[in-house]
Amino acid sequence: MAVATGVAVTPAGAQQGAPVSPPASPPASPVGPPEAGAIPTPLIGDFDGDGRADQLWYGPGSGPDHAWYGQGARSFSGRAVTVSGNYTPLVGDFNGDGRDDVLWYGPGSAADFLWQGTSGRGFVGRSLSIGGSYQPFVGDFDGDRRSDVFWFSPAGPDQVWYGTGAGFTGRQVSVTRPYLPVVGDFDANGTDDVLWYGPGTARDFFWRGTWSRTFLGVTLSVGKTYTPVVGDFGGDGHDDVYWHGSGATDDVVWRGRQGGAFEGSSTEPAGTTVPFAGDFDGDGADDLGWNDPGTAADRLWFGGSAGFTRRSVAVGGAYEPRVGDFDGDGRDDIFWFAGGDPRDVLWFAGAARGFSSRPSTLDPLPGPGIALRQSTLANQFNPYGYVAHAMGPTAADADSLGRQFGYSNSLEAFEHNYARGFRVFESDWVRLADGTVLSAHDGTESRYGLPPGVTFAEARREQLSGVYSAGGASGPPRHFTPLFAEDVPALLDAHPDLHLILDTKADHVAIARRFVQLTAGRADLLDRLMPHVADQSHLDQLRALYPIRNYVMALYRTQAFNRMDDDAVVDFVRRNRVPAVMMWFGTRNPALSLRDNMGEQRRYTPSFEARLRAAGAVTYVHSLKDTDTLRSFVDRGVGVYSNGPFPPFNTEVVPIEPNVGDAPLA
Repeated sequence: MAVATGVAVTPAGAQQGAPVSPPASPPASPVGPPEAGAIPTPLIGDFDGDGRADQLWYGPGSGPDHAWYGQGARSFSGRAVTVSGNYTPLVGDFNGDGRDDVLWYGPGSAADFLWQGTSGRGFVGRSLSIGGSYQPFVGDFDGDRRSDVFWFSPAGPDQVWYGTGAGFTGRQVSVTRPYLPVVGDFDANGTDDVLWYGPGTARDFFWRGTWSRTFLGVTLSVGKTYTPVVGDFGGDGHDDVYWHGSGATDDVVWRGRQGGAFEGSSTEPAGTTVPFAGDFDGDGADDLGWNDPGTAADRLWFGGSAGFTRRSVAVGGAYEPRVGDFDGDGRDDIFWFAGGDPRDVLWFAGAARGFSSRPSTLDPLPGPGIALRQSTLANQFNPYGYVAHAMGPTAADADSLGRQFGYSNSLEAFEHNYARGFRVFESDWVRLADGTVLSAHDGTESRYGLPPGVTFAEARREQLSGVYSAGGASGPPRHFTPLFAEDVPALLDAHPDLHLILDTKADHVAIARRFVQLTAGRADLLDRLMPHVADQSHLDQLRALYPIRNYVMALYRTQAFNRMDDDAVVDFVRRNRVPAVMMWFGTRNPALSLRDNMGEQRRYTPSFEARLRAAGAVTYVHSLKDTDTLRSFVDRGVGVYSNGPFPPFNTEVVPIEPNVGDAPLA
């Protein structure tokens, strides 16, 4: 039925405005702690113009901000950004260069900024002066393929900023009443239109955008209270409106037609959940999706010229859907955003109207691993600032002089140091020839009863003696229970406050894959398994395995090769929101190379540590057995890998062996 007719009118007060003055770069500010501020909001746009949708995570106020760029391999590349303020963000390609931009609108007298996307996966910032309080929205109202901004003020004058290659050109318009603006190209003439919807019995209007930067207005009547969802559900080039009712109210679909008319049809109620739109099968017709909270059935309605084809799907939780073609295959994908600690989920659309699902960590807030939060070190340094290195020394392995043996990585070492108060443990891991993953440091094969010359890489589980024999000239043999990867899930379940740092000595990705398999992907366990990470390539490989949130950047793994100097490390931390960084405790000698400093166990400087902390990371130094040195770092708020000392610092004994050398990552 035809429902939209009326007399064409021109909005009162429309006139040519002056171009908006050109801007300057926004001020830079340090990145706050990852846990600061509110839960971020994902903004969807193609900010680098590569044909794949990206997500810019905006944390209001002092919350963390981050840009994630979609890639063809169904993954994302992260870049740090800093917004630092409370804004209403507007996304659109305002200069028509094929890359989406962000207009940061500060209501009232607050400063405003325009960030223009670049092909180099960054933004060029300019200041704007908007002034006033508006309810702005974006559309291409003149059809020039540049996004425009409609500054709608229900209680005051309105204006439209038309995007140009050099900025904006403004025109005044007058709406005069409070409405809910519904934007789309409903008449398929290449310009976006505005359907001014007054819920209930309020009067409604339809403004058709024109190439001459004016609007043609017609009256219409919606007549009931709905939530509108816009999409081209018929695939004919006309945007349509799905009017979603509530409860028993029938839903209505308005099909856009030429000349500014609509054809309406009713459909049965679809529940209380508001649907979202996207072209999930890539056929040119938009589809609708519903995610009902709890265990209720979720649905996808696939649009087409003959109407909707309905299919049930299972989302499995309450999420906020964000839609975009993140892999650039012509089909929209769904990012199910949970917010905060719960895992997010990515659905990549595929053939035959199916989806492939993978968990995601696009939320830049850290996971619930309290051991890697800056506030934890500031407020609860004991016990989370202390890491038991190689599970720490044990009481059972002291020799006749009371001196202890370290690097056992054994069950007894864990039990002893957990009882002392440690809650964060670093453990070394090697992979045997049969795929078994053992907690052991390379170079200690003889202590496991392996024949001389046999390495862990060559050994199989059945070759091990079954006990860790740490005997030697200092006294009689001492026996320990070796830990295997299979033991870890039960250990984590039995100790909910345990956090385990994984120092893999080789086969880094294969060992991580084994832990993912053994934990069955359980987020509550994986978030407390925190691997040492070397660089971007290593981190990307882990991200391809599972949604890693908690990890420690291990500088020794690249320092031996003169790689990742201070500036590169800080950049890596900012781009990836790295939760923690560990380095040698010795003060760096500027006269020596990175490699030579490593030979002397040096990397720390106060200025470097301060830069890492300002970038949001928790910092650790390793590995300390001298109580006075350890306490000096604690007093500075720096976490420590401890070879024994732990408060109250009067009962620990020093290992009789020197540190086993940490192996770099080739």
